[in-house]
Amino acid sequence: MPIFAIHYTYPDDVTEMLTIRPEHREWLSGLSGLLVAGMYQDGIDELSEGEPTDQEPANAALIVYAADSLEAVSETFDQDPY
Repeated sequence: MPIFAIHYTYPDDVTEMLTIRPEHREWLSGLSGLLVAGMYQDGIDELSEGEPTDQEPANAALIVYAADSLEAVSETFDQDPY
């Protein structure tokens, strides 16, 4: 089964995001194809080998998801409360 990386970038004003977050997390936890999900650490990216950098956005997350097709991923994530 193909594996997809989904990158989320959040707005600078996270007020609405924080309000919706519990619903988003509950929705994510019900996905059978979910492999891993989480926010990036501020100033840390995969290219820096854990060293601080300003290359990655602080308000972002990565979701790794297994699905049959890109179309299936799009249909599923169109349902995300975010």
